[in-house]
Amino acid sequence: MNRFLKSMLCLSAGLIVSSSNAALVPSSPEAEDAENIRRAGAVLGKIGQDVREIVNEVAGLDGVLRPLIATLGLPANTPLRSVLETVLDLPSLPKPMIDDELFVVAGHDGSMRLNLQLVDSGTTWALRGIAYGFKLFVAVGDYGKFATSPNGVNWTQRFSGIGANLSGVAWGMECFVIVGVEGVILTSPNGKDCTQQNSGTTKHLNGVVFGEGLWVAVGQGGTILTSLNYIDWPQQNSHIDHDLFGVCYGNGIYVAIGAKNAIAISQNGFEWREIFLNDMDPESWLYGIAYGNEWFVAVGNEQIIFSQDGSDWSQLWLREYFRARQHHRLNGVAFNGRRFVAVGDDGAIFDIENRTHCMRRPCLDPATSFTAIAFGKK
Repeated sequence: MNRFLKSMLCLSAGLIVSSSNAALVPSSPEAEDAENIRRAGAVLGKIGQDVREIVNEVAGLDGVLRPLIATLGLPANTPLRSVLETVLDLPSLPKPMIDDELFVVAGHDGSMRLNLQLVDSGTTWALRGIAYGFKLFVAVGDYGKFATSPNGVNWTQRFSGIGANLSGVAWGMECFVIVGVEGVILTSPNGKDCTQQNSGTTKHLNGVVFGEGLWVAVGQGGTILTSLNYIDWPQQNSHIDHDLFGVCYGNGIYVAIGAKNAIAISQNGFEWREIFLNDMDPESWLYGIAYGNEWFVAVGNEQIIFSQDGSDWSQLWLREYFRARQHHRLNGVAFNGRRFVAVGDDGAIFDIENRTHCMRRPCLDPATSFTAIAFGKK
């Protein structure tokens, strides 16, 4: 049974142990079982229940493994051996989805995943932003195209009326706001019909957020636009020359992030100040940001950074994971009320546990760069 039984014992106890733990050298089937149990107990500490109960728990391996398939994001017909090999490759087991949770990830090749399962988006053009509101997912991308879905499974392809690439989308004030290249701003109350607004700029816009009655859009060369009605968009001084790629609102603070670890914060959306990350690599870039559970979490090149006030930040490096990868960045992050999840290049998906630990999910498609993520409800 060696690694197989050891993993099953740990799974049945609600725990996971890495396959790198000590090798077992049994002399008989009975001795093998006993040694596996002893080793698992030594690694995990006190398992907290009788060993015989654990053995009984794993008597039906199919019943133990099959519930893992949905959590791991594997096809329903995945052989049990493949499920086990996936588990052995993980440092710990991903947390299962909340029952009514919809978790949608968009890719640069038009691919879409719902709760990690591949769904047919009907698109091949790049998707660059996604949001949930009005009981609808809206994913935006190149050539002025976007896609909508009420459930994350069935997607309808739509055209905004302009051919420009679309970069970001957000929901607020009973309206979706979409931003894109050359200052494009579109509004859509129903997620279907779009109206172009005058942004007053030709700079590329990359991200948008709604918070505390105010829209904030960010983009090229430190551009920040604000709107109280999603129609008029006066420009604000960010005091930053670098491109800004993302923006979010939380705890009474707007936070914009971008190239070369650029960060700007504002308490009202009109007056901004630059934040200097003196202890962090100035050549690293930040691409996505979210707020939840009293924390701002931003992601970028091989890193995740954390702050409660937008001013003081701590950093978690992911160089160990990206060392053997061709690309080295996370592009988006979202919070679902319980945890942060970040997505990025080479099929990277991370559950962010805290400021010192995150856990990668199985690499579903190393050829796909995940560009954006959003949570919704069934």
